Parts: sequence; C-alpha cells; structure tokens
Amino acid sequence: MDYATGAKGGDICEIFVHSARTNLARLNVPEPGQALLVELRDSNGNAVAKTEAGRGQGRPLDKRVTYRPHSYKMVSPGLNELVYSFGTHEFFHVTRPGEYEFSVQLQLYEDNRRTSQKRYFDRLVFPVVKAKVNLPPSKAARQH
Repeated sequence: MDYATGAKGGDICEIFVHSARTNLARLNVPEPGQALLVELRDSNGNAVAKTEAGRGQGRPLDKRVTYRPHSYKMVSPGLNELVYSFGTHEFFHVTRPGEYEFSVQLQLYEDNRRTSQKRYFDRLVFPVVKAKVNLPPSKAARQH
C-alpha cells in the first residue's frame, strides 16, 4: 500500500501486489465493490463514517466461481502490480484534520485453470494492512 496526495480527494491509496514466486496464477479483480474491505478510525479508535462509495465496498466474494470475474491482472514475478487506486475522501467523511488509522484488505480471484473444461476462479484474500495517515477534512466537511 502506498499513499500520496492527489486530485481524487484526500490522500491517494494505491494498492500493489508483489509476486515473489514464479508462475503466480493469473489474478482477476472482482466486480467493483468486492475487491476492498476498508476502514478508517480516528485517534480515539472510533470508526469514521463512510460515503456512499465507501459503504459499497466489501461485498463478499464467493469462495469459488466458474465465470470470469470483472477484469484481469497478470502479476509478473519480481514486479509490483498496481491493482487498485482511490482517494480516502471518496470512501470516508473526514470531518477533522488529524491522524487516522487506515485499514484495507484486498480480495481477488485466482485463475486455477486445470484444463479447458475445468476452469474455475478461487477467492484469494490478502492480509489486512494498516497504516497511520494524516488527513485533512473532506471537501464536504470544509464547506459546512
């Protein structure tokens, strides 16, 4: 996970997948809203309210599917592959500037093609990653 300040509102969170092994199976990004489980907590440990887009994140993935998920990503051995990018203010109503704890968990599908007749995609859930971030208030909060 990498953070930068940008035009999407607040800090930009970029999520990369790094393959340290050869032949990592083809990774497939699920439908929008299923790839990320996100949470933001203030310095007191309270959850920050989510925007409509934020509430739409984290829909569950089926354990195994036989249809092709939303989009395809190939992760080459030894490289970092950007799989998702968003602004924190797209997903959260930040009302006060300050330090927050941001948590994200990535969910993808792994293409486990055995033969042309038996192709399926297994859910691949990555560990939760947490980071302390300093955020300004969201644009909507500044206008009130």
